[in-house]
Amino acid sequence: MKATVLIVEARAALKTAAKFVAHKTTLPVLECVCIVPNGAFLLISATNLDRAVVMEMPAFKIEKEGEGLCLPGKRLSELIDVYPPSGFVDMSFNKDTAQLSAGTMKNSVKGMPVSEFPLVKTELEGATKFTVAADKLIRGLKDVVETAATNDSRLILPAVHFKIGKTTLNLVSADGYRLGVHTIDVNSDVEGNINVPRKVVEDLIPLLPSGDELVQVIFTDSQVMFEFRGLNSCDTWLTAQLVEGQFLDYQAIVPKETTYTVEVLTSEIERAVRAANVFARESSFTGRFHVDAVISQMIVSGVSAETGQSVVGVGVAVTKPEEAPNEFDIAFNLKYMQDFLKVAGTQRVKMEFTTPASPGVFRPVERNGMLHVIMPMHTTDHRGPIVVESPPVEASSENLPPLVEE
Repeated sequence: MKATVLIVEARAALKTAAKFVAHKTTLPVLECVCIVPNGAFLLISATNLDRAVVMEMPAFKIEKEGEGLCLPGKRLSELIDVYPPSGFVDMSFNKDTAQLSAGTMKNSVKGMPVSEFPLVKTELEGATKFTVAADKLIRGLKDVVETAATNDSRLILPAVHFKIGKTTLNLVSADGYRLGVHTIDVNSDVEGNINVPRKVVEDLIPLLPSGDELVQVIFTDSQVMFEFRGLNSCDTWLTAQLVEGQFLDYQAIVPKETTYTVEVLTSEIERAVRAANVFARESSFTGRFHVDAVISQMIVSGVSAETGQSVVGVGVAVTKPEEAPNEFDIAFNLKYMQDFLKVAGTQRVKMEFTTPASPGVFRPVERNGMLHVIMPMHTTDHRGPIVVESPPVEASSENLPPLVEE
């Protein structure tokens, strides 16, 4: 087989495919990217058997159609990365060798026959389908991916939960100490619940197109497929095994009532949290938040017994019942706070508190449908805000109560 393709398209497709190959496997073909002709396109596939990607890359010229070749994914990605930034690359496949050339660069890469590569599907039989705008899906997945568990050692699943309804799609994740929820308005005639692995979501986000192009989500009891026109207008199919199990009842975790509602400029609270974390990262990322409704101020502080402390006051708008105390103290993991502020994407954020031992709810003010719930940290000092003369606060993430008891 001989084919000519744009270098920029080949680079994007091969670097993406290389992320899906297997590593340290007993099946060498799973370390390969499979390239086969398909009409006026080249189908580029890769899989580690848990997840797979297929991309349909346009080819300007295909001669002597053959069955293609499987080439080492990592080596091919590294090679195409040093090719000229633009122009064309000529590919010529023989029985077990690929010849690649672009300008004065000529390379040969040993490969394996396509017959040894596992079948990667672009259709799921008996599947349920719905569509969602790509920009909305990207925004929602970014809002919740950081709050997803990274392993399944707890009762919390290492996945982003898709709760699919006829008018809304709820994206939910949790890691035991925090919860992320994003709601997207959809027009669907299906309902269902699926758990998409966190790693798959992380791979999917950079592949999705910008704008309001539609993404088709196709799922069965065990698999999910995302079909869309992705990088450089290549039709793309990303398939993965679903995480088995029932996701937690997240609606029961979100507090139904609140005592203190604090609204603050995102830039101001982000600056205060970053400053506190300079020291708090040496003490399990514990940050103290002291609210004073009388002077409309929140003091954010972080302490290290060895290196010092940070105390930053920010102006806030506080809403509370008349009978509630004017001052309130609570502690949170500052890394979790930073993860929320990073995706809030608005000029102002709102924080809702009930008691020092109850979850805090964090929302962006100018957009609806997104929230994070973060469990507070337990500290041994409850004497009010930290000031420069105060002794260090001792706190540990081991004292952080989980969202769900094991």
